[in-house]
Amino acid sequence: MSTVALKSQTIGAIRRFVSRGTSRDGLKGLLLEAGANADRILKLFVASNMTAAGYKSMSALLNEGFDTVYEDFEKPEADGILLRMASLILSRRRDNLPPEDVQALEQGLATSGLSIAQVTQATTTILPIDAASQQAEAAQLREASDLLAKGLRRLTTDRPGAITACTSAAESVCRVALERLGLPLPAGKQFPDYFNALCQQTNIEALARVSGEDSRKVFTSLRGLAQGAYQAAHQLGDRHAHGETAPEPSPFATDLLVISCAALTTLLAGALARNELKALNMPSPTS
Repeated sequence: MSTVALKSQTIGAIRRFVSRGTSRDGLKGLLLEAGANADRILKLFVASNMTAAGYKSMSALLNEGFDTVYEDFEKPEADGILLRMASLILSRRRDNLPPEDVQALEQGLATSGLSIAQVTQATTTILPIDAASQQAEAAQLREASDLLAKGLRRLTTDRPGAITACTSAAESVCRVALERLGLPLPAGKQFPDYFNALCQQTNIEALARVSGEDSRKVFTSLRGLAQGAYQAAHQLGDRHAHGETAPEPSPFATDLLVISCAALTTLLAGALARNELKALNMPSPTS
């Protein structure tokens, strides 16, 4: 099943799990790390002293932070944020959590056809997307950063959507790089077209060659990776309607495409952030 919609019983189970597995002081950090709306969450006031003005109980904080996730995001992304919260608690406190709390979460997840194993396994794919997102932010690539965040939120709940978002992030980086260097955009407006234009009109291949012939060969293979990733994303993502014959991306295929696009995004965004990319002096057209 490539898409998952959390049922109310599952949402309630995750809410209870978060309430019991997180301190009041730690709730804001957990929400932010899971991808909740920073503008809203950072405004949450958490007083440590019960006698302080504005003190809120854990229940009140959940009302303002946890419950509002569904106001700020579409359901697949909101569901993904909740699952990420549960995964973070499990990865950090699994040995210290009461067995009955873990069992209650497992039962709640089962209502939506999920298991704790499925939720925690997605964590390994999050790391390369996080790295790509950090590089995109360093290069001030807002669109790519937003798309990667969307991919993260949908990774567990909407695999086609995650594939499309991460592929679009790589495409966005290529296009912005060309625009910032004042280079013409290619006639085709697809990820491989933008990537090939970068290879032809910038020093990016020379950057790879500096470290030797072997590194140049690795970079050359990335052009094939960009083409293959785009074509696979075209088939498995949700950018285009496929009707009832739409193939369901497996977890492996999703990880393959998402990680590939994240790697390409990290590479290109890093070069932009370090101001390494330069336009080549292209020969002027002859009349």
